[in-house]
Amino acid sequence: MNRLSNEKSLYLRQHSDNPVDWYPWSDEAFEQAKIKNLPIFLSIGYSSCHWCHVMERESFQSDEIAEIMNKNFINIKVDREEFPDVDSIYMKAVQSISGTGGWPLSVFLTPDLNPFYGGTYFPPTDRHGMPSFSKILLSISDHWYKQPNLVIDNADQLKKLLGNQNNEDEKRTNILSEEKIFQLSEGIISMLDFINGGTRGFPKFPQVPLFDFISICYRYNKDERILRGIKITLDNINKGGIHDHLLGGFHRYSTDEKWSVPHFEKMLYDNALIARLFIYGYRVSNNNAYLDIAEKTLKFIFTEMWSSDNGFISSIDADTNGVEGYSYTWDYSNLITILNENQLKLANEHWLLSATGNYEGRNVLNIINTLDSFKSNAKDISDFKELLIIYEKLKNNRLQRLQPKKDTKMIVSWMSLVIQALGEFLIEKENHEWLDKSNLVMDMIFSTAKDDKIFHIIEQENGSFTGRIPGYLSDYSELSLACLALYKCTYNEKWMKKFIILGELISKNFWDVSHESFIDSSSNKNLYITPRDTFDSPTYSGISSANLVMLYSYSVTGDEKFINIFEKSVHKESDNIIKYPNAYSGWISAILISNNLEQVVIVGDINNPNTKEMLKIASSGHNPSRIVIHVEESNLSNLSITKDKKMINGHPTGYYCKDFVCKNPTNSVKEFTKNFI
Repeated sequence: MNRLSNEKSLYLRQHSDNPVDWYPWSDEAFEQAKIKNLPIFLSIGYSSCHWCHVMERESFQSDEIAEIMNKNFINIKVDREEFPDVDSIYMKAVQSISGTGGWPLSVFLTPDLNPFYGGTYFPPTDRHGMPSFSKILLSISDHWYKQPNLVIDNADQLKKLLGNQNNEDEKRTNILSEEKIFQLSEGIISMLDFINGGTRGFPKFPQVPLFDFISICYRYNKDERILRGIKITLDNINKGGIHDHLLGGFHRYSTDEKWSVPHFEKMLYDNALIARLFIYGYRVSNNNAYLDIAEKTLKFIFTEMWSSDNGFISSIDADTNGVEGYSYTWDYSNLITILNENQLKLANEHWLLSATGNYEGRNVLNIINTLDSFKSNAKDISDFKELLIIYEKLKNNRLQRLQPKKDTKMIVSWMSLVIQALGEFLIEKENHEWLDKSNLVMDMIFSTAKDDKIFHIIEQENGSFTGRIPGYLSDYSELSLACLALYKCTYNEKWMKKFIILGELISKNFWDVSHESFIDSSSNKNLYITPRDTFDSPTYSGISSANLVMLYSYSVTGDEKFINIFEKSVHKESDNIIKYPNAYSGWISAILISNNLEQVVIVGDINNPNTKEMLKIASSGHNPSRIVIHVEESNLSNLSITKDKKMINGHPTGYYCKDFVCKNPTNSVKEFTKNFI
């Protein structure tokens, strides 16, 4: 056992039996590096990462390699899900050094925590043109002992380079115009794969922020290329091996361009974002199948990723007993023993199975003929019914296997993404059980807050909930948007009040006035540069989501402070947005939203049929620019958006405003509807 045996992170505990003398990210490790004048080897990963497991088995369990590490380095192990700010800044360094990034992330630092060399996975022996990990360790150690000043100088130069990327102060382009946004959308459309979906090439990630952006564009320009790209993407993600057709949920990404063979870990954030993307797809296409897929994905989250602690777990491992994808893939000989001859024939027609398989001799299930096609084309309904039996047989077989491990840490930003997706779903379809569970999650998060400070990870100890690690910008931003999502589907003023409070806290604690930019972390002082993660890939960056919070806070309160912060934040990154629009899709979405802000206020008894109808009309369709507020005549909110807005003639009254300029209010549902045609 090493120092990691008592750590709360599953990923760190997975390395507690290594012969490597690991330290967690801690002052003790930093002090030892300075006292012993040793470079630091920093290894960053997460518990469900396949290649993290591989490097651990091959290198960190090796006595020979561990001896080299322990003699020549202070070795630090970090769970990227605990310290996303640490992961972010060192990922940028490795990408700058090697041109690539990923996990496991392997970084070499000076005792002052400045990076000077790095990569991702290193093999234990020379392989495929890659030097062995032991050779790299010995070479770096040799350089450190023979030329420490040169190593330190190189690290200082890299620090300066990366620091300048955060603090560039050159003249920037004004990109707040809608014309500029649609120009950028043309570049993104040109990247779309209109055969397989997603963007061209591989590996393929769902890239939810990018498709969220073009779905908003479609609302305004009705470009049929966008609709086609969205539908092709959603259809192929649904049918591909990235989708677990038996037990539900989506794997992290596809290793090929056809979504056929995934990396098998299931992440909470991916499934939340994909569920929401299918809801957006339903709204722009009116295809009910997309809403059904969203519902099934949420069902997976609320069952397989639900924690007995009344929250959502972070991930499900890619590996089972050291074999990637074992729980999810099928040996053909095994299928022969499970299914009868007719069932095997139908399964082949549905999934295209083979004796050789499509992944290391095993079959990843990819749908080639959908269940609906069997239902509509079968001479009778028997084939369709038989397929349902096949599904149940294979599900039961899967459940009898050894299951992949689950990382049960409850991360506030990721749980908040689930609440956001659920909020959008509940606008379309009721589910009281899921709403009740979401209220439990939100109450748990807020119960751990201290002095208005949110935590990053929530745990249960001795029957009560506690927070661990101060919240990052992403935790505050996504939680704020989750409050807004719950308000949109319940009109419970409690959630609007919390949304406004969180917006204030974000502007106070994470806005760097001197650099006119948000920062990702306001508490971690042991960082060699200020963490400012701006890229929206594969999830929204904390800054991107904070921009959206500022916009909606302005739309709700009318406080110019929020729109000023938003415009300065966007202006700071304007040149990068133009250069890399696909990596800044969340930012571009926010800009497009900012040009079309709508405020709708409906005053009346929530149980009045006309009030309900007006709320339904105002909330329908896909329009992220619109904020809908409900107030009771007897309890008018003190928001500026609701000021002086009362019922007319004692009947439910609708107010429609764009950029705070309001049309005449109306009691007529018919007249009110004209605002949304």
